[in-house]
Amino acid sequence: MSTPKLLSSSELSSIMLCTCPKCRKAYLFKDRRHYSLMHLFDMPDNCPVCGQSFEIEPGFYLGAMWMSYPVIIPLEVIFIAALYGIFGDIIISFLISTVIIVLLSPPIMRIARSMYIHLFVHYDEQL
Repeated sequence: MSTPKLLSSSELSSIMLCTCPKCRKAYLFKDRRHYSLMHLFDMPDNCPVCGQSFEIEPGFYLGAMWMSYPVIIPLEVIFIAALYGIFGDIIISFLISTVIIVLLSPPIMRIARSMYIHLFVHYDEQL
């Protein structure tokens, strides 16, 4: 019976840093700034280092929307609980945590895209 493969630290760092899943050297996005809202999702067609296509198929990154939910929901719960401990009011806690989540949305959406492409494209140690 084989054990499931856990994320290695380099794979996790590749996801968090939004680098190419195949070579882990080039950046997935044209602009490295998470808050460059005009160019938030602009990606090169291919990796400039290994040539891996970043557009696997048309509409590929629609699945990344679903990857952001497992990230956002626990964060929202943690923020609401922590803020409720501070303020003692659930409405204020919810409103403040919602503002925090909205402000964190650009990097979360990029990381979700990175997580999604890492599910389908695997690291090539030969590069």
